[in-house]
Amino acid sequence: MMRNLLAPYEQRPWAQTNWILVRLWRGCGFGYRYTRLPHLLKTKPEDANLPSLQKPCPSILLQRHMAELLSQDRDMAASFLNSVLNQLNWAFSEFIGMIQEIQQAAERPERNFVDTRQLKVCATCFDLSVSLLRVLEMTVTLVPEIFLDWNRPSAELLLRRLAQLLNQVLNRVTAERNLFDRVVNLRLPGLESVDHYPILVAVTGILVRILVDSERQG
Repeated sequence: MMRNLLAPYEQRPWAQTNWILVRLWRGCGFGYRYTRLPHLLKTKPEDANLPSLQKPCPSILLQRHMAELLSQDRDMAASFLNSVLNQLNWAFSEFIGMIQEIQQAAERPERNFVDTRQLKVCATCFDLSVSLLRVLEMTVTLVPEIFLDWNRPSAELLLRRLAQLLNQVLNRVTAERNLFDRVVNLRLPGLESVDHYPILVAVTGILVRILVDSERQG
């Protein structure tokens, strides 16, 4: 089963597979024990059926199995992580493109309403981006050598790609009064899950693990 979950994401319904991997990790990641998003604690409860808001129930056994497979099969590890990075690049780029359109619509004098379907797709792309970051955090934590062992031919390239994507996310999310900040402050119905906290803690979890394991190997 785990080998099938770790097959490259291309040319298959990868989002469902990614949610399964996230469920194995939820409760172990950095700042990843919440069942409600912290910025919404004082508001109406969100849909508890959303994959991103389900109760933490990590599986240490399956995490161990995943670590063994990725550690032993270098080709599979490289293919899997490249596919995760590809999908993260796609999902986050789509999200940024959509919030640009939402911001432009909100600033028009005629105040056109934003299509609710567009808002839902936008929120989905954001949730996918966060979930892909969490799978990367799990991988970095369980098998740090994939990124940090220079004896692995793919390690340097994977680490470089990871750093580029994390830098892209941070540039888009952390700048004060930027596009992301303005859309979050609109508090549009349908974009409740879009906030700084879920994506920044996922990025922080990855960076912390890389720093810690770099010190150990260093």
